[in-house]
Formats: sequence, structure tokens, C-alpha cells
Amino acid sequence: DGDGDVDGGPAAQEELGGEPAGGEDAEMEEQGLQAGSWLAKGLLQGSIPAEPVVTWQISDGWLHKAGSEGSETTSAMAVDSGCLEAADEEERASFRGGSLGCVVVGTTQGRIIQLRGAYSDEHLLVPERAVEKRKLPIRSGSLHVFPNGFVVALRHSTGTLQAFDSASGANVGEWRLPWRGEVRWLTLCGGGDSLFVLGLRNEKRVELHRFPIPQALRSPAGLAATAAA
Repeated sequence: DGDGDVDGGPAAQEELGGEPAGGEDAEMEEQGLQAGSWLAKGLLQGSIPAEPVVTWQISDGWLHKAGSEGSETTSAMAVDSGCLEAADEEERASFRGGSLGCVVVGTTQGRIIQLRGAYSDEHLLVPERAVEKRKLPIRSGSLHVFPNGFVVALRHSTGTLQAFDSASGANVGEWRLPWRGEVRWLTLCGGGDSLFVLGLRNEKRVELHRFPIPQALRSPAGLAATAAA
């Protein structure tokens, strides 16, 4: 289906209510920036031990070659912070980038793909499952993965958020963002119980809005309830 189609059923008719991000959040953001500066300073001064850089390469053999839609490339990426392995006092935490669903990418031909490490090389990421295919490209900054395994995609043409379960690839639902026609939604991210979406109002003013996470995305039990409905 094209990006203009909405397949989320009843959930697609629900509009998310939100508010401009600010107030206490702005103060927390300032504190976070200060903490980040301290961390960077500590690294430069050598008070935190340096570790080898680990990289992952995304294979390109599965991408569609030149055709009527042109050559397909990866255009968006999101990682699951739940794939961060806990560490004891002696070791740093490490990211399991090669585990299924820890890295999700979108492509210029509208595909959302879950990756996993190749059997021969866990640092070479190969496709495992396509969770969505639409006609329009997946834009940079339009994907987010929550630690509970839900993948959220921002649909720019419809001004909606669509969610998938990374474990099964099932479509959980689709929710309409407010102020259609006034705000052009650009990018999203998530944290805690909130989604943060950056928008451009009337092509003049950039705004950051916070929305509560829909109930269906708060736990696997919410997914089961959605599927039963």
C-alpha cells in the first residue's frame, strides 16, 4: 500500500494529545548537557579507560538494484536500547548489535527491515524480516525502537505514527498526530513514557512536542489486547 493509506484500524482514528516540550523537561535537558560535558572532559583527560571501537556493517546485497524506482539505499536507522547488555563494576556495558531486532532500518523504497548478525560474522548485519512496505521513502529520523520491542515509524504524508511488534512483525496500530495542515512533522524519538516529535508549523516555526505513549505500546499485554480487539 502507499504511504497515504492508513491500515491501523480503529487505532488510526485516535488522535494523540500532546504538549510543547519545556518547563521541567527543559531544566532536565540543561542538566543532561552539563553531565555530557563532564563525561567528554573525563574522556579527554583519560580518567575513563578507553576501549576498542566496535562497528557493524550493513550488507547491501539485499537492496534492490536500479529499476523503475531507482537504486534502493538505507535512509533511516533505529536501535533498541534494550539490547544494551548490563555489565558488572569491572566491565563496560556492551551493545548486542547482531541480535535480531536490535537494529532496524528504513529504505528509500519504503521498506522497514529488521537486521541480525550474519552467521559467519555477527558484525555484518543482514536482513531477517521486512515488517512494512510502502511506496514512499522512509525518511531519516522517522524510526524509533522502544526497549519493549515496539518499532514506531513516522508517516510524513499522513501525519501519523505507525507501530509494529519487532518480535512478530505484526502491525499494532496507527495514530494520527494533531494539527494536520498546520504542522509538518519531521522527526521523532522516544524516552520513558513519552514520544517526542519535531514539527514545522506553517513552514516558519520549529516546535518540539511531547506525546504520551499509546496504551497499546506500553507492554506486550497491551499488544495482546489490541490484537484481540
